[in-house]
Amino acid sequence: MLAIPGNGAGFGVQLGLGVVTIVTSAATYAVLVLALLTQSVLGGLAVGSVFGLARALPAVLLDDGSRLPADVVLAAIGRRSNTKGLGFEKAGVALDDKGNVRVDDKLRTTNPRIWSAGDVSGLPQFTHTAGVNGSIAASNAVLGLRRSVDSDAVPRVTFTHPEVGAVGIQPSEASEHGYEVVTIEHHHLDRAIAEAATSGFTQLVIDGKGRMFGALVVSPRAGETLGELSLAVKNGLTTNQIAGTTHAYPTFDDAVWLAAVANVSARLKQGVVGVATKLLRAVRSRRVR
Repeated sequence: MLAIPGNGAGFGVQLGLGVVTIVTSAATYAVLVLALLTQSVLGGLAVGSVFGLARALPAVLLDDGSRLPADVVLAAIGRRSNTKGLGFEKAGVALDDKGNVRVDDKLRTTNPRIWSAGDVSGLPQFTHTAGVNGSIAASNAVLGLRRSVDSDAVPRVTFTHPEVGAVGIQPSEASEHGYEVVTIEHHHLDRAIAEAATSGFTQLVIDGKGRMFGALVVSPRAGETLGELSLAVKNGLTTNQIAGTTHAYPTFDDAVWLAAVANVSARLKQGVVGVATKLLRAVRSRRVR
C-alpha cells in the first residue's frame, strides 16, 4: 500500500496505475503510524515518529534524529487468515492464535487426513512459497511421501525502486550466529556504473568455511539475483564454488561473484591456508629464479 497525501482528512492509495483517495478515521492513521513505528528502516534505524500524513507531504523522523521527507509512505501492516466461522474445529483441524491452520513440517494438520498449504498455513505468505508448498502437501497427501517444508531458503523481494531482495539469515543477524558479512558496494560494479544505478549493494552472510547462509541485495532487478543465492543457501554452497563458476559480464549478478572472490581471497591469507599459500609462493619464486 502506498499512502499518498490526499485532500482534507484523506490519503490516497495507489493501486496499479490509478490513485484512489480514501477518507480515513483517526483510528486508521493510528494503525498506519503504529506499523511504521514498529518497523526498522535503513539498516536498523527505528522510526521515531511519522507526521504530515493528513494535509502535507509525509516525513519520517528516525531514532538517530535524522529526518526523511517523502512523497509517499509505504506501509505493510500484515494480513490475517480469514478462517473464523468455517468450522475447522468440527473437522479436527486446530488453528493458532492468529487464525492460521496449524501444520507440521510435512504440512499435515492436526487431522491426520488433511494437509494444508498457502497463506492460511501461517508460513511465509508469498505466491512462490504457496506454489512449492502446494506441491509438497499434494504429494504427501496423495502419494504418501514425507517431503518437508524448507523455511530457511525462502527468497523475499520488495518491489520498490531499487528492489530489495533477501534470502536466509540477514546481515543484521549474522553476528548472533557467529557469521561474517561480505559487502560489495555497487559503485564498484561495472553494470551499475553503466546504468548510473550505483547506490545499491550486495551482501553475503558466510561462516568461517565460506558456506553461505544468507544474502541481501539492493539494486535494480534484485529479485532476479536471488535464484543463485537461494540455491546456494539451500544447498550450503561455498564461496569457493561460486567464485569458481564463470558469471556473465557485465551483469548485476556479477556482484555475487565479486563478493565470493573477496571472501575466498581473505580466507587464503588466514590460518593454515595463509601459511601454506605463503610457502607455495616462496617455493615458486625460488624455482622461477
